[in-house]
Amino acid sequence: MMMPNTQNQINFKAIQQINIKRFKAFDSNNLITVSEINELANLATQKYPSSGYARSLYRLLSGVRLPVEVPDYDTIFEGKIRSAKKNEEAAINIYPNPFTDILTIDLNGNDITEVEVLSLDKKEVYTVSVAGSIIRINLSDLNQGLYFLRIKKSAGTFIDRKIIKL
Repeated sequence: MMMPNTQNQINFKAIQQINIKRFKAFDSNNLITVSEINELANLATQKYPSSGYARSLYRLLSGVRLPVEVPDYDTIFEGKIRSAKKNEEAAINIYPNPFTDILTIDLNGNDITEVEVLSLDKKEVYTVSVAGSIIRINLSDLNQGLYFLRIKKSAGTFIDRKIIKL
């Protein structure tokens, strides 16, 4: 009994047929059509494993690089894997980054209790309790380099971001 094809397998076969035509393109009966190029673009923007193959072939044939949507997975805290960033986390604005002396954090209504600046070895170099929705931190005493900004939410979870001191 033959198993039905998954959508990913169907997509892969369609992409492979177009790729094979590319090698046979020296024969005028096997030219790749505009509709096949458009089909590649459509398959490339879907979320299947074969979509990367479609993106690569589309770029090879058209010279156009399509954007890649990569999930942004947070780090692991206390044995729990946090999923992709939530809207409220994305709403926190940290600027300018890179910064020279003053770092501004716009919390946009998030319920934050504390902000820490950590060195690369995760040692605390600065801590401030949060009062208000916009925090300005004077970090002029820090050396130039990469630091971690750990934002503590009232629920006990964290948001970690990288910041660069110039």
